[in-house]
Amino acid sequence: MKKGGTNMNRYFIKLKGGILYYSLIVMILSSSVIGLILLCSYYGDKVITISAKQAEIERNVFSAFNLFLGGMDVFKGKGSSTINLYGSSSDSVYLNRTYWGNYSIIKAGAKWKNKSYSKVALVGSNLFTDEHVALFMSDEGRFLSLSGKTTLTGTCYLPGKTARIAAIEGEQYIHKELAFGEIKASPHSLPELNKNLFSFANELISNGRIYNDSIINIDAIDSNYLRNPFSNKTFIVNSGELKNLAGYSFSGNIIILSTSPLIIEKSTKLEDVILLAPKIYVKNGFKGTFQAYAVQTIDIDENCDLGFPSQLCVIHCEGKYNPADSLIISIGKRSKLSGAAIIKSNGLTSFIKISSGAKIYGQIYCPGAVELQGDVIGSLYCKSFYLETPRSKYFDHLLNSNIDFNSLSWHFVGIDLIKENPIKSVIKWLN
Repeated sequence: MKKGGTNMNRYFIKLKGGILYYSLIVMILSSSVIGLILLCSYYGDKVITISAKQAEIERNVFSAFNLFLGGMDVFKGKGSSTINLYGSSSDSVYLNRTYWGNYSIIKAGAKWKNKSYSKVALVGSNLFTDEHVALFMSDEGRFLSLSGKTTLTGTCYLPGKTARIAAIEGEQYIHKELAFGEIKASPHSLPELNKNLFSFANELISNGRIYNDSIINIDAIDSNYLRNPFSNKTFIVNSGELKNLAGYSFSGNIIILSTSPLIIEKSTKLEDVILLAPKIYVKNGFKGTFQAYAVQTIDIDENCDLGFPSQLCVIHCEGKYNPADSLIISIGKRSKLSGAAIIKSNGLTSFIKISSGAKIYGQIYCPGAVELQGDVIGSLYCKSFYLETPRSKYFDHLLNSNIDFNSLSWHFVGIDLIKENPIKSVIKWLN
């Protein structure tokens, strides 16, 4: 009996020891699971916090962009600025402004700890917040005469606040109205160009370079191909003795500089680059986007497509590249330009020719005569008109021409042609 009792006691002792052992294991496992849950919760909250902050700084960057685009003077005459969106340094956004031809490049960036976000955009002027001017012809003491299917749509500034109806080349004016829009009396002179419009181009013409750039000889380019993002320094490509860019491809933050006439062939690929030469010739069938600055002539051949945003600018520059007696922009038959064609003259004869079937979307400014046989979808500023046909020559006559501001796409972004417009729009994002 005593022996049996001893065995029973041993059994109970073993049973109690096993329960403690398993209880300890359960406690360890439970603690591990609870710890894992707490750890996951901690890191989950941290990930959510980081994601929320990342989303917040992204929103802040776009908010800063919207303030600038909406007309807020965030730069106050400087090239850079930091703004606190909600009165707190934790919501600050850094903005930087540089110029790319007649447009601006705006960069906005924000940081939080080791997180950052930035956006870079090519920016221009919102043309639709101002008067919708289709035609501005200064009063030189001569009336404008309309013939054939000529159509003026938008606000028109005309000599004497009127126009005459004329029959030339056997074609009568077909409309009852002189213009589809308000007609106002024009002053005796054109409004002056915005004094800041050509700041970038003037510096480039005067110095042959801009700040913070890198100069490359065209002979050093491999495979005739060069691409440079706008996050890098500007590449200035010196064309040297090479006058013809056939087979070359250039894209991005690049300026092509030539001291002799420059020829752009159909095989040339250009995207967002800037050209500077005494004369620039674009040959039949070319397609691309660029801003061109010449001091004498820009000649666009037939069937070319200069995509948005392109600029054709001839600038009178005393004593530079032996300027001619006249400044000329010529756009060939069935060619298209989306952007602007501008002549800045200090007294030289200025002439823009837009051939039959050609279409210009955007802005035209000529302190001289315009020969308009194509269409202008946008605004045209000039002193007079000229028309040459196989039969005769006519002054201040429009025949089968179309000038229409109201058909310009609301997505079109222009330049500050006459005055600074505080309301801006994004042309394209560069990153």
